[in-house]
Amino acid sequence: MPDPQTAKASVDGKKLSIDDLPEYKEFTKKTPTQEEVKQDEWLYSSEDIRDFSTLHDVNTAINQVKLKKAVVNRKLKVARKNAASAKYFYERAKRRQIVTVSGSSDRVRSALAEIYTEELETQAIVTAVEEEELKSLLRSLVKEGEDLRELSYNIRKEMDLL
Repeated sequence: MPDPQTAKASVDGKKLSIDDLPEYKEFTKKTPTQEEVKQDEWLYSSEDIRDFSTLHDVNTAINQVKLKKAVVNRKLKVARKNAASAKYFYERAKRRQIVTVSGSSDRVRSALAEIYTEELETQAIVTAVEEEELKSLLRSLVKEGEDLRELSYNIRKEMDLL
């Protein structure tokens, strides 16, 4: 298997090497710190499962859901950028590998390029999954907010406040 750093290829009759291509930075996924993980714990607290007996409790829960949605929205925005960036760097690295590796056919060069860029592809998949998980969490928070508003309506109706 050729070394991608020293492999040569020709495009339109012109010899190219990896040194002829502009530099690019690899995408590296930031591992969350312990503090960031602890900050997320409040999203899944045991207080989420409780009996709402007063309108005040329901309103407090509605406000908490609104805050949780704001946090998830911010995280989703970052996740979308990370997913797009990871996909971009993977595709760019793969294209560069296809140009730089030697092979008897296009299929061989493409297969070698895929092998050389597996780690970037994995990062792109992981960031896309993280984005989908945040979207799912946001949808469940929206549903929870709707349920709380309905519960609030029912409590006010019972109290004849409507």
